[in-house]
Amino acid sequence: MSELRIVPTIKSKVSFRIVGTKTQGIGYRAHIASLAITSGVEFLYVENIPKAGKFERVDIYAGSSEGKEEVLAKFYEKIKKNIPKDAKVSKITPMKNYHSEVTIPLVRDFVALLTAGELSKGIKYISDSGQQAKEGFSNLQIGVEKLDAGVGKLNTNINKGFRSVVKELRKSR
Repeated sequence: MSELRIVPTIKSKVSFRIVGTKTQGIGYRAHIASLAITSGVEFLYVENIPKAGKFERVDIYAGSSEGKEEVLAKFYEKIKKNIPKDAKVSKITPMKNYHSEVTIPLVRDFVALLTAGELSKGIKYISDSGQQAKEGFSNLQIGVEKLDAGVGKLNTNINKGFRSVVKELRKSR
């Protein structure tokens, strides 16, 4: 059964950037989505931009429906005040109006897209970890077999030495 969704029209769109030596790989996009939701932002897109030199960059595009420009300003201020502890931010550019025809998705749609992307990374990580564990177990098994062989040789040598000592003791009687 299809669902009828009424999507508000974007009347105000803004963009800004977060620049620093560590802005990616720390959950910044999810953090920003959380701040957007708690600020009442209706539309959001956050993108990690490939590293340029030593700096990483996160671009933020946000939108609101008619009469909610103050929501975007509140969101921007929250981002400036709530930098994740693992981030190393050099600057947050001033918020400016965004005039592209490119549609900014609803926050819930962005969160779904972000979640799907992160889950696919997690699945690959789990799969790779499983393979590494399997290889590690195989190497461990080989190590155990070598250890068993070494213990067996040691046991044989100890027994030989013991028999040799006993033999010498019998001779000396």
